[in-house]
Amino acid sequence: MSDVKSNSNQTKALALGVTAVLHGLVGYGLANMQMPELTPIKVTPPIQVQLIKPVEEVVVNNLESPEPPKPVAAPKVEKNPDPRPAPAEPKPVEPEPQKVEPKPEPKPEPKPEPEIEPPPVEPEIEPVEILAAQMAEAQAKWEAEQRAEAERREREAAEAQARLAEEKARQLAEAEAERARQAAADRARAEAEAAAKAKSEQGRGTGNVLGEMTISASKAAASWRRKPNFSNVDAGDRRVSAVKFTVNLVIDEKGRIVSATGVSTGLGKQVDRQIERAIKAASFHPFKDENGNPVRGRATLPMSFSVN
Repeated sequence: MSDVKSNSNQTKALALGVTAVLHGLVGYGLANMQMPELTPIKVTPPIQVQLIKPVEEVVVNNLESPEPPKPVAAPKVEKNPDPRPAPAEPKPVEPEPQKVEPKPEPKPEPKPEPEIEPPPVEPEIEPVEILAAQMAEAQAKWEAEQRAEAERREREAAEAQARLAEEKARQLAEAEAERARQAAADRARAEAEAAAKAKSEQGRGTGNVLGEMTISASKAAASWRRKPNFSNVDAGDRRVSAVKFTVNLVIDEKGRIVSATGVSTGLGKQVDRQIERAIKAASFHPFKDENGNPVRGRATLPMSFSVN
């Protein structure tokens, strides 16, 4: 019994499933069915019918034929009139007159407007080109700044070097002036001392210095104990091979040169003073009188030396 019920239930379920599937297919078909297009009904005008009487053909026989028998007049049969009214002939439909549209008046031709040239369209610059232009501009700006900085540094260095050279020249000039003043003072003092000593010793007895004597150039040249060294004399950039001059010497009783003046080489006072200092550093053997006593002396001596 239970098997029968279960089979019945399965059959019902199957039937319901088939029904549901059919309903779904029908709904899908209706939803996707293409509706037929409705065409408008053509209205035809009524047909006009006109009765035309046919034309009777007449046959002509050229052959002689017997005259036809005269028709026997049939008795007239009066027809009863048709009680129905005769149909009215349809009126011919006159075609509607066509409306004649007025010809359009010619419109005045518009004056041509002056053509306006469109503004030139600037080409669009790609982002890569914009970036390259910006980088080039930044590079040029940086290079200009570097050049300006280099020029500023060179200018400052040149100014500093000029100031240094000016200061050095000033110091050299001051030192040279101080040496010249000192040399002049030394010469004046030595000459004064020599003159005072010569005056005080003049006329003393034997064993004392009798005074000054004038020494000839040849004698003085032969009496050098230590000759002057002119190797340290700087003649500058002057192209000379030899320097010639005359010097006035004052020599004490020991042969020392206490004064050397009158040097004039034409190469400048600085060169002349260098020569005088070199001469004062030299010395003679003591000069003696006839009695063998040492004496002071004066000499005017021509001298010269070569320039390397």
